[in-house]
Amino acid sequence: SSGINAEWPLRPGSLLTVFILCEILGGAVTLIPANIAVIVAAPNLHTFSLYFNILLAQLYDEIVKILMKATVGRKRPECSEAAYFPGVSNFSFPSGHSSRMGILGYLLITTQDRSVQYCVMAVLLALLVCSSRIMLGRHYVSDVVGGVSIGTVNGIVYSAWFWVVDENFQGMFLKITNFTEGFGL
Repeated sequence: SSGINAEWPLRPGSLLTVFILCEILGGAVTLIPANIAVIVAAPNLHTFSLYFNILLAQLYDEIVKILMKATVGRKRPECSEAAYFPGVSNFSFPSGHSSRMGILGYLLITTQDRSVQYCVMAVLLALLVCSSRIMLGRHYVSDVVGGVSIGTVNGIVYSAWFWVVDENFQGMFLKITNFTEGFGL
């Protein structure tokens, strides 16, 4: 079987299109550069510090995920087309997208005073990204549940042991602010 894409063409408004957009949104190739853009454009030290910590936490989560995939070595589902994309691991457990959603969700919800609406939106985004991994045939349910669990634990560990306080970013924030102002940003 060549997967879900053979029977279900991409078209605006289709569920497949939504799942593929969620897959793209939840990928490291999208989220890490977006996080860097927020860091560079940060209007104040607190925002800079928060998103720099989130970037470091994402990198920490990536290392844990890569080591776990190599250790467990579980193959992706038969219908997965992920193996045809360059740079995508053939290993399935844990789901990197789900791990990423776990750590980002945990950090964004717990490190800020957030409204209930913000928290609900963060959880819904995580659910969409995670369900896309199953619906697109990229992962088993246990890969996704394991990924979210591992990402959440990574968020707890990072925030407890590695979180860098705002004041320690003061010099870096000023250098980046001065650098970007030179470009009129």
